[in-house]
Amino acid sequence: MKKKVQNTNSNMMKTFTMYPLICLLAFQSFAQDLNYGPHNVGFRILTLIDSSRVMTNEPLAQPENRYRTIKVHIWYPTLSSSTSKMTTAKYMASQKWKDENGSVETLPDKSLIYGNKNAIRTWYGAFKESDWEQLKSLEWKASIGAGYHSQKFPLLIGELRPTSTFITNEYLASQGYIVAYVRHHDYEAQSHQYYPVMSRTYINMARDMEFATMKLRKMGIADQQKLGTIGFSGSGFAQVHFAMLNADVDAIADIESGYFMEGLFEGLTALSSYDPQQVRIPFLHIFSRKLTEEEIFLDSLYLMKYADIHRLILEKPQHHWDFASEGYLAATHLNNREDVAEDVIESFHIFNDYLKHFFDASLKGNSPSQSRIQSAQVPAEFDPELVTMEYTPRQSNMPNLPELEALFDKYSPDEVISIIQKESERDTFNLLQQDIFSLRQIGTFYQRRGDIDKALAVAKILLIVDPANQNARQILDDLGYMLLSFEMNDQALRVFQANIENYPEHHIPRYSLGDYYQQMGEKGKALEQFEIGLRLTESAEGYPENLLNVHKNAFKSKIDQLKK
Repeated sequence: MKKKVQNTNSNMMKTFTMYPLICLLAFQSFAQDLNYGPHNVGFRILTLIDSSRVMTNEPLAQPENRYRTIKVHIWYPTLSSSTSKMTTAKYMASQKWKDENGSVETLPDKSLIYGNKNAIRTWYGAFKESDWEQLKSLEWKASIGAGYHSQKFPLLIGELRPTSTFITNEYLASQGYIVAYVRHHDYEAQSHQYYPVMSRTYINMARDMEFATMKLRKMGIADQQKLGTIGFSGSGFAQVHFAMLNADVDAIADIESGYFMEGLFEGLTALSSYDPQQVRIPFLHIFSRKLTEEEIFLDSLYLMKYADIHRLILEKPQHHWDFASEGYLAATHLNNREDVAEDVIESFHIFNDYLKHFFDASLKGNSPSQSRIQSAQVPAEFDPELVTMEYTPRQSNMPNLPELEALFDKYSPDEVISIIQKESERDTFNLLQQDIFSLRQIGTFYQRRGDIDKALAVAKILLIVDPANQNARQILDDLGYMLLSFEMNDQALRVFQANIENYPEHHIPRYSLGDYYQQMGEKGKALEQFEIGLRLTESAEGYPENLLNVHKNAFKSKIDQLKK
């Protein structure tokens, strides 16, 4: 059931202390304003080579560099802190750096900085040149090249937006996360007009994220078991594709990515791997009230019925980039947004706070954070006029195949059957049903291994999720005869009888049970089963006439043998 809190108290005073809307001559601790975590933050740019992917057929690839090169910008907790800090200008220029020791003096770097300046002016209006110069030199929390922490932290991975997300990245790293953003290749432009180009880009980015995840874990700085994805704006598409492909992902957060909007949603869903039912993890969708009116495909979010859906709707942002560093910096340091600055700043705090609690709840299992986001109540320290929070619990707990196997490791076969039966009553079309072939393979594996209880359970589950399924009958038939060949007679009888319970109106299980009784010398019981089976052939469906006649003749032959 969806929980929703509407903004009702228009007179509630804001309790957050804002930055004064003047340019700061010296660095004022952002940590105090956004409640940074206990960790110092390091920043590095890593170069990874994926030698499994030869890229010479790609544009601009050079023969001497024939493998896929992946640049990863990472923010991470560190025990040390240095005087070599990242500045606003360095973040703006870092997209072209080979490593974290790049310079802001080269022409490409200056061009990137000028591009950011021009964009902010276009979005939010003119500002003083002196304010801009001070903003460029502003130092942030991240120490360049600082040593890695000895502790392993959950990993958050996404596609790089070097300027737009750096404040959020530092904040999350200070709270105990490794935040890694993969830099996309220049020739892999995400044109929303050409879906095949988008598809290739998303596929390559998903593979880059998977490779970077593996490398960071091998480096010993990232937790092996806890993985989240994160993305902002147009860089929030590939991470959803990655999560659908990779069962290792534990949570998804997007920051105004817009993929439920016309012209964007079509590109993501053009991928053959796009399947909302593959999302079985908490999903956080952050958006502005202004733009959510354009999310004409928002219903697709709730097709992710196996996911806990969280929505954070910010009511006051006037611009898409108010979710990014650019909007926040204009409000705090450039003096060109005085009429909306307080709302922009507090909205930025709200979504970063919620983002942190979302990952704390999903990846760290933090109980207070779980209660905070599932209550859908606006915390007392925030103005409820600025935000609406929604929580929609997953509609089904029907497991997929890996989860089913995990259930067998945790519970008895009868308990697993009970779980599946309960969920099937409210989930008539589910992932187990979609992948009957693989479910049958699991049953066949247990059958061949002689794991009777689990084979019986899988047969029952096959019929629960697909009542017309005949695979379960064959699995148990093969298992019964295998047990009979090993003279495990009691177990064979149990299996043959279970097959009749599963298929009381089918003739073949009757033949197998009759055959068992005949081999045991119980001719009366054998004859009874053969005669029942022969009668059932008269109403059998799904068999060609010639094959059904073969079955009938087999029953008649058995009956004649026993009567003689």
